[in-house]
Amino acid sequence: SKGDTAFRPIEAHPSFALGGGDGEHVIFVLFEDAEDVVSGPFSSSITLDTVAPAPPLGAAAIAINGGAAFTNDAGGVVTLGFVTADETSGVASMQLATDATFTSAGAFQPVATSTVFALAAGADGARDVFVRFEDRAGNISDPFSASIVLDRTPPVIGSVVLDGGGDFTTTPLAVVDIAATDALAGVSRMALSTTGSFAADATVAFDTPETFFLAPGDGQRAVFVKVFDAAGNASDVVSDAITVDSI
Repeated sequence: SKGDTAFRPIEAHPSFALGGGDGEHVIFVLFEDAEDVVSGPFSSSITLDTVAPAPPLGAAAIAINGGAAFTNDAGGVVTLGFVTADETSGVASMQLATDATFTSAGAFQPVATSTVFALAAGADGARDVFVRFEDRAGNISDPFSASIVLDRTPPVIGSVVLDGGGDFTTTPLAVVDIAATDALAGVSRMALSTTGSFAADATVAFDTPETFFLAPGDGQRAVFVKVFDAAGNASDVVSDAITVDSI
């Protein structure tokens, strides 16, 4: 225990140094009047917390869209997830920003496990989100951050070529060469069709050249192609045609 060794003059708000480390501390007081009559002890408790909140070991304090690498949201709106803890007083609030200095930050808000957030405005590219946590004792953590690439620009198909550009084929199985580019997320999937209509789930990994069955029968047959980048943006549809002559 730690405390006074003698009575001190009474004060309305005396200072007192707590002993030991973080945790609950109980303070006792005795009062003595002019006749040397002592009353008490009276007590009150308080929790000492000098450690800022932090995520558990091995956990990420913040994730954007569940850890996704890309987003194509038109407004740059994402969902943030948080993991943090404070063993002594508990986490009370958090503050979000798009810069490490928090000059863009709003006020601290009640802590949550997730929230929606608008990324920094501007052209497509990498975006950072920063968070810091405050516990009930007023300790504020260092900033934690996560990154995502905002990509709202669709990929571009430069060309679709059937059977090396030939005009005729004797077989319904065509070789489709596709030249496509995407500056940020990269081309990741594609869909091919004989009609120009595409089922929502009819995509495959982007790979070129690709063999593809033309529509049945002889005559001119077209292949329509659409590609997608890793952010989910879809290109315009591009096609090429060839004449099937199997007789």
